[in-house]
Amino acid sequence: MNYHIRRDSREKLLDGIFFQMEVPYDIEAEEHSEGCVLVGGPAQGHGPGWMRKYTWIVNDDDGTPLDRSRPSCERCHADGVYTFMSHFVQSTQVVVFFGPAESGIFPLQEPSTNLFVTSALAARLRQSRLSGIDFGKVTRARRREDGTVQENPAIEVVNRVGKGRQWHRFVLSEGTPNACPFCGHSPILCPSCGVFRATCTKCKKSITTSSTLHKGKGDQRLMVEARLNETPTLDGATWDGSDFTSDGFITKRALDFLQSVHAAPFYYRPALVNVANVNEMKRRQILAAKEPLCPGE
Repeated sequence: MNYHIRRDSREKLLDGIFFQMEVPYDIEAEEHSEGCVLVGGPAQGHGPGWMRKYTWIVNDDDGTPLDRSRPSCERCHADGVYTFMSHFVQSTQVVVFFGPAESGIFPLQEPSTNLFVTSALAARLRQSRLSGIDFGKVTRARRREDGTVQENPAIEVVNRVGKGRQWHRFVLSEGTPNACPFCGHSPILCPSCGVFRATCTKCKKSITTSSTLHKGKGDQRLMVEARLNETPTLDGATWDGSDFTSDGFITKRALDFLQSVHAAPFYYRPALVNVANVNEMKRRQILAAKEPLCPGE
């Protein structure tokens, strides 16, 4: 099959070094991403409201939660294409709800790139010397359900700031212009992050389709090779050595640390790292990410 956009064969994948980390959200949540391991939840399944045993928070609407933000791809953002935004907090306000259990990490009302943690866990993270994180403050007083106010639990925000993009695995086939087949607007495959843009940002037409839906000669849409149920993969060439990245990747040593201090609740999912385009020094740095930090590092 002659695909216009095909899977990139330049892969050399390693496992057991990186993971994706998510914080539970939505107090009635029953589902989570396929392949995730839940730390601090029920052993079998979820059930409605399982997070109610934990102290659970929401950002206060009349607060100022976002001090600055960064798109996952500056090029896509500059081109006006939707891009995942990582938000970095210096100071914010929250409302605290529900259960008495505080196990380090606070479940949230909505998904976030930030971790809201107890000050005790924040102190241990600082002492750990794990990289790719900085800290913000939570300033809001806690509210009771009857409307009265009591002292706020000690909460801090962990901003995940490390760099390292997801490997998207697609390239243009030889002879396929990096431009919309209808109006010629370029690019359709981002030269920075490798994401292809299924809808043209200029003419708004759908420019890609699968081989089964392509209508043959006369159909200007580009055929894309089928996407498999893939494991999330970090592009090793873009990783800056951080234990926590703004795209949600963490190193094995970061995961081991969180488990060693009994932090909960959170999900983790095994990820891969592509080392096809890295030099030997970066490869050694990647391999070392599954080992604990040595004293003095």
